[in-house]
Formats: sequence, C-alpha cells, structure tokens
Amino acid sequence: MSWKERTENIQFTIKTGDGKVFTPLWKNGVKNKIYNFSKYEFINSVGSFIDRKKPQSSKYPLKFWFQGDDNIEQANAFEASADDPRLWEIKHPIYGNIKGQPVSLNRNDTSYNATEVTVIFWESIVRDYPNPIASIEDVIITKVSELQDVSAESYDSNVSPASEDIQILQDNLTQITGVFDKLFDNDTFSDYQTLKSKAESDVNNLISSPLNAVTSLHSLLLSPSLFVKSVRSRVNALEEAFNKVVDTLNSDNSVNTKLYFESESAVCIAAICQATSTPLDSDYITRNEIEEINTIIIDIYDQYLQLLDDSQVDISNVLNAYHADSVVQQQLYSLVAETTGNLFALAFQAKQERTIEVEKNTNLILLTHKYIGLDADDVRIEEFRQLNNIKNDELFIVKKGRIIKYFV
Repeated sequence: MSWKERTENIQFTIKTGDGKVFTPLWKNGVKNKIYNFSKYEFINSVGSFIDRKKPQSSKYPLKFWFQGDDNIEQANAFEASADDPRLWEIKHPIYGNIKGQPVSLNRNDTSYNATEVTVIFWESIVRDYPNPIASIEDVIITKVSELQDVSAESYDSNVSPASEDIQILQDNLTQITGVFDKLFDNDTFSDYQTLKSKAESDVNNLISSPLNAVTSLHSLLLSPSLFVKSVRSRVNALEEAFNKVVDTLNSDNSVNTKLYFESESAVCIAAICQATSTPLDSDYITRNEIEEINTIIIDIYDQYLQLLDDSQVDISNVLNAYHADSVVQQQLYSLVAETTGNLFALAFQAKQERTIEVEKNTNLILLTHKYIGLDADDVRIEEFRQLNNIKNDELFIVKKGRIIKYFV
C-alpha cells in the first residue's frame, strides 16, 4: 500500500486505557529505535563483529489536533482518558498498530478553534519483563553479587602485582572515597569508614593477596549504592567514581592496570544498577526521570566496552597481551540488560509529565490549585514553584504565554 493510500484509507485512532476512542487530525512525525548490541574485536581480523540482540522500545513523538466548536470539550475528554494507566492502542497510517504508554503530554490552546496535543509515546510489550515473578530488586542484587565474585576471581587469576601497583590502587582508592563524602550521614559514616580502613590495609598487602585487595575495593565501591539517598545522587557519585577509575587507565597502560580497570569498573557499573533498583519513595516521580537514568547506564556501559576494546593487545605480544574476561563480560551484560529492561517497565508505572501554556496572566497559587491542588501546609505550592522555577517577580504574577509543567 502506497503512502497516499495509507493516509487516505487508514484513520489515525487512539484507544486510551479506559477503552475510549479518539480520532483527531494528525501530522506525520519520526520514529526512534535503539538496538541492544555487543561489539567484539578479534585477533588478526580487520574490523569489528557486532552481535545485535532484540531492540528496545520504539519511541514516537506524536502531534495531533482536536478542532471545531467543541475542540475544548474533546481535548478535556482526551486528557481525562489519558490519565488512565493502562496501555494505549494506536492505529497509525504510517507505523501500523502499536501498543504502549505516553511518557509526556503537552496541550496548546492558543488557537481558539483548535487544540494541539503533543505526546511522547513509548511502544511497550504487554507483559512485564524480564522477571515478572521475582522481585526486580532481589534479582539485580543477586546478579551484582555474582558479578562481584567473578570480577575479583578474574583479577586474582590474571594479575602479577608489583610494588608500583600498590601506589596506583592507593591513589585511586583515595580519589573514589573523596567522591562519596557528600553521601555520608550519621547512619552510614561508621560502616563506610570500616570498609575504607580494611581496603587500605588489604591494598597494602596487594602482592601477597590480590584477591583480598580487590574484594575489599569492590565492597567499598558497592556500599554507597545502598545508601538511603536519592537514586540520582547515588548514580551521580558512582558515575564520578567510574571516571576516577578511567583516569587510572589513562595514566598507566600496564596489563595490571588494565585488569584493575576491567574489574573495578565492572563493579562500579554494577553499583549503578543496584542503586537504580533500590529507589526511595521520592524517586522516579516521572517517566522522563527513569529514561534519563536508563540513558546514563547505557552510556557508561558503552564507554566501558569501548575502553576495553581500545586496551586489547595481541597475544603474540607476550609481555603486554591483554583481553577482557569473557565470563565477567557475560555477567555484566546480563546485569545491564536486566536493569535497563526493568527500568523501562517501571517507567510505565510513574507519572505522566504535562506541559501547558498559560492563557492569561495568573499567579502561583491559582496555578497550583488548578493543576495539582492545594494543601494546608502549602507544601504543594512550594513543589510547584520549584518544579517550574518560579521566583522573583513571578511569585506575584505569572504572565500569559509562560510554559508550565505538572504531573498526573
């Protein structure tokens, strides 16, 4: 069927979670899809082998209009139905039949007889994945523990530590612990200092027991992932710690440092996965927040794989030969896939982001009352103010045309 036949014969239709059907005017857009993949390099072979797995969810920016004398009523009915958390079913002239969830919804009423709606729509599988029965948190924590074990064993089996390696690990230990200072509180400081002291002692004995040294470093690195802090603060600190380990690799290109980077960075990525799977009640308020965290995990993992590829040395170079441990890499890939897959599922349980353009001059109190409701302690007013960065003169008057964000 040609594009002309499709647009003439297939009507753009949205069936929301409550079963109601809407057929607004629509404008063609774009489709975005990311594939899960692994990249491999082989000795004496030019180029790379890309092992492509199943794709992630497709994302569709949709733009459509309700028009006519009753456009406001149509848009109000659609917005009410959009609040239902169940899957949408969309019949699209270009993309066919797709099921999924809206991530955000923007409504524009500046044209009197036409209401423009923009939706970021994620395609979704019908059932939860990968583990609908087991607790997401329990599965990821188990995988993190397994990865920690194989990473330590791999380092111990392959490293031949020298006295200069002690100083490298000590310096990196100091840098990493400095990153976590801002996460401490009275409940975590004592336990963390105990782990730090043990790691310092075990690193001093690296030559006699590399297994104890790297195991202690791993335990130290993992502990902040379970601090009672926001997911974003933990992930940001662990991302900074990852960069400190990368600095070690950049400053020393020996085989021992490469082995340390592979092991320590793998556990750092595991710590990020563990942090994302143990959110506070105040975390993951919106689906956009979950997508941002998911992007951080994928970007760091991609950077890690690229650095491992760049570090490889042919086995014929006996003194400097290095290749990443396949068991460690398989375990890490499984953990990252488990985490990112479940974060996409978790995203559909979070709130939808809404944005509107203020139609006439108003104020903070009226806007808060209209979109999220007031409370006795004015907590919601403060939340709404911070969310929209309302300050100074806007505290008294929010002018026509101002873009306002809220969640439902």
